[in-house]
Amino acid sequence: MIPSDIRLFTWLDVEEVFMRIPAAEWPSWLRGVEVYWHEVKVMIKPGAMEASQEWLAAAFAPRIEKAPPNLFEVFKISLETSDPTIPRLLPVAIEERAEESAGPRPKPSFERPTQVSPGIFQTLSPQPFPSNTPPLIAFHSFKGGVGRTLHALALAFQIARNKKDRVLLVDADLEAPGITWLLPSRLPQPPVSFSDFLALAHGDPDPRMTAAIDLVAARLQDASLEGVYVLPAFRSPSRFVSAEIRPEHLLAGSKDPFVLSNLLARLGQKLDVECVIVDLCAGLSELGAGLLLDPRVSRVLVTTLGGQAFDGTGMVLDLIAQKAPSARSDDPIPAVIVNQVPIELHATPWYEERERRILERAAPLFCDTAAEDYRDLLVGPTLFESSLLTIPSDWDEARKRIENSGVATTAKALAEQLPRRYAADGIPPLKDLDQLRRRLAEHAKSLVFAEHAATGDFMPIPPLQKLVSNNRARLPVAAIVGPKGSGKTHTFLQLVARRDWRNFSKAIDPNNLDSLEADILPLTNPLSLSPEHRKLIDDARESVARAIGKGSPISTVDVTDRVNDWLKEPSDVSQWRDRWLDLIAWSAGFEPNSAMAGRKFVSHLQRRTIVVIDGLEDLFQELPSSAAQQVALRSLLQQVPEWLESLGNANLGVLVFVRRDMVVNAIHQNREQFLSRYEPYALRWDRNEALRLVAWVATKASVLAGVSTEQVMQADENDLVSSLTPLWGRKLGGDTSKEGRSAEWIMAALSDFRGLIQARDIVRFLSEAASQSIQVKSLLVDRILVPTGIKTAVSECSKQKVEEVKQENPPLGAVFDKLRALLHEQRQVPFLRETVDLSPSELELLQLNGVVVLEGEEFYVSEIYRSGLSFTLQKAKRAKVLAFARRTRVA
Repeated sequence: MIPSDIRLFTWLDVEEVFMRIPAAEWPSWLRGVEVYWHEVKVMIKPGAMEASQEWLAAAFAPRIEKAPPNLFEVFKISLETSDPTIPRLLPVAIEERAEESAGPRPKPSFERPTQVSPGIFQTLSPQPFPSNTPPLIAFHSFKGGVGRTLHALALAFQIARNKKDRVLLVDADLEAPGITWLLPSRLPQPPVSFSDFLALAHGDPDPRMTAAIDLVAARLQDASLEGVYVLPAFRSPSRFVSAEIRPEHLLAGSKDPFVLSNLLARLGQKLDVECVIVDLCAGLSELGAGLLLDPRVSRVLVTTLGGQAFDGTGMVLDLIAQKAPSARSDDPIPAVIVNQVPIELHATPWYEERERRILERAAPLFCDTAAEDYRDLLVGPTLFESSLLTIPSDWDEARKRIENSGVATTAKALAEQLPRRYAADGIPPLKDLDQLRRRLAEHAKSLVFAEHAATGDFMPIPPLQKLVSNNRARLPVAAIVGPKGSGKTHTFLQLVARRDWRNFSKAIDPNNLDSLEADILPLTNPLSLSPEHRKLIDDARESVARAIGKGSPISTVDVTDRVNDWLKEPSDVSQWRDRWLDLIAWSAGFEPNSAMAGRKFVSHLQRRTIVVIDGLEDLFQELPSSAAQQVALRSLLQQVPEWLESLGNANLGVLVFVRRDMVVNAIHQNREQFLSRYEPYALRWDRNEALRLVAWVATKASVLAGVSTEQVMQADENDLVSSLTPLWGRKLGGDTSKEGRSAEWIMAALSDFRGLIQARDIVRFLSEAASQSIQVKSLLVDRILVPTGIKTAVSECSKQKVEEVKQENPPLGAVFDKLRALLHEQRQVPFLRETVDLSPSELELLQLNGVVVLEGEEFYVSEIYRSGLSFTLQKAKRAKVLAFARRTRVA
């Protein structure tokens, strides 16, 4: 059957019908098909005449008919005509051949094949580059003027910034050689050009073209500009009009279909450069096919949001997927850079929709189902800058303008994900790997639950730094809000262990020497504390009582009992305010069990004291349904701080560690105002601080050689990612694999769809991944955590995460129970609304909590929840960990 979108105007349309037939549907008896302007020749095995006639009749129905008896012609295909009385017929001849047709040789080309056969459906899969070969990076654009050459230059400058790294930059745009135009001021007489190289290689009788490579490499020694070897398109402007030998001529004259890639790779190897960057011509030209259709080449497509450029880039992605996808694990992932993006459009739904379209077009590029994400395909974007509309035709001026623009930022991001040189000897293995893994597993495990962790060093995250810096000359009165596992109890215990606000401030900032001295008085604490921590709290309370000298404090058990008794009585927030103040006074040994002692305590208090309160989830276990508990907590969060602040310079401060869901349940009016007031101190972990926590834990476990905690605290994100390479590798696979980058994938997998990540999940992951990596046999000996161990650890973290969230958020836990009760075939990602027995409000609850996200009509479950909810991936579906992370980047 002729495809519905094909109209048979010419013989080329008939050829298109044959080319649309999938390789799997080609009959075994069919040798090949040749279509010409005057006839179609179908070559078959002997004895298949009847089968071939039936197949042709079905393929071209209803536009095919039996031809009159003829020695050669069997059918005639009816072509479109303006006059039905004058038919246009294309004869079809069937020829039996005893021998297999040689067929066309697969080669990187956009041309139509001379013969349609199963061989044309083979994807291009050349042999991997030899060891110690610098990677090839080819820049291409469907349309000119979109910034392709700018980005190629920016990448060359970025890599050459390291004085040890040199780059070979090739201007392969023989039609509009942009790089070549920049050279006259610095290189007025280039010693050799790309067109020279093609001519030399074409005339070299040696299949490896060694003489041509040696000559060009020698001449390029005089064409180095600050670490960049420049190979211009031509040596002289007079040669711009034509090139005697072009890339397609070189391909036609060589037995090697990938001669151009191999030639440039060997030249880069001879020059000992870090990489070879090639600026191709725009459009679908045979000039660029040799590199663009080579899956070993890192192909970078540059486009703008303009319709022609953007849609054309999608078409190029389709062609690459059809002819030269990234099929092997070491085939680099192509990249797409969207340039000249107006700042007002960036990060809008309109722009995100275009990124999604690019990702969808790219999906067929990745044949290996182990490659779960396509996020690395999108680099940038590069925002619009008017200064880049007109680049000076001078190498130095152009470099200065590029390096001071957003193009340089995009180039830096691109450089981080491109493959490195194929090392001859591999990366040196780490020694005593299992010992390092055990050390990390044990240390991280000790930090998972603050109730049992040591109270030694701790990491001063930005919210705590703000808390200290904002309260140097006054005592803090604040609520520290954070979800379960965010570090509330850990911080509470660090305060108690240091006994004094100044000591805590110095731990946060060693240069902070002017904070007030203030005793730390714990009022309530979690029930699950270890005996050591309970003693720590009791000792702190006794110490405050002795300093005040009024009597012995009541115990924390007495505090709990008294609160439970009061909860049985009808009370308002004002009554509860005085009760909380009384409990504070009694816990300091001031007039224990006397009513209204709290007000007198504040008036008579001579020593500065800060009350710290944690464990409220144990004290108010029925908060969502208990009005009495809501009043009590609301008073603690609002009435007590307001009363203390109304006194002016009172010697009493208070820090309340509380979960956000408890705030939501307790405060019904002005809730957002309350949360906004204390937002600077909320325990949230952004991507940078999450990576810092990983590096800090690994450093404390002594598994990162040569990295100190001081360096960790001062490092920026790029330095952190680099320092963690020995921990989990650069990618979830070898450095040249197309797997996702380790740091980005792990941070995304541990985050929900709101972009939130918890400290407990991070340290639990490190412990689990280290333990799993001991059990896994992996060939990757350049890292402590191996990919299988990492993914298994994420699954284990997910299971424990779900159980903890059920305790913290009962309404969400009830939805979790419904999801886990579904049949196995229903618990698959992605799922449709109709396949799960959930109400719209329940699905909305999942979305609001970052558990699921809606894409199109399908729901996806975030990795940190997926395994815990017993959801599996549908066959041929991928987790899209990094694809979703782009939208919900940890903020």
